[in-house]
Amino acid sequence: MFEKVQSIRVSERVFDYVKQFIEPLLEDGINLSGYLQTFTNGREQGYYLTIYNRDNYSKPDLLIWAYQNRSSDDIMVAEMTGFAVDGNLSEEAYNNKKQFKYKEEALAAEYIVKRIKEYFEI
Repeated sequence: MFEKVQSIRVSERVFDYVKQFIEPLLEDGINLSGYLQTFTNGREQGYYLTIYNRDNYSKPDLLIWAYQNRSSDDIMVAEMTGFAVDGNLSEEAYNNKKQFKYKEEALAAEYIVKRIKEYFEI
């Protein structure tokens, strides 16, 4: 049987919560759009979200990574604005990261939604 590695499953659960938490905003007419992509950075792997405001394309995209820490089971959330080459964590993203305990996927997702609201002034 084939299955996803632990780090991908953790990242997936975080973004499942993000989707759940952000859907009410989108139903209220907030014009955000985005997409998930996979990334691998050595032993760190998971998904990252590129999100943008369809009403304001001049504002740089917000990129948010959620992945499992390479030396523990903790969840890492990193962010940057602009464009990520091959989805790799830039120095800016690496320096803008926050750590959550293992199994705190919902807390990590709440933090991501908070950052989205702050960045897009919602």
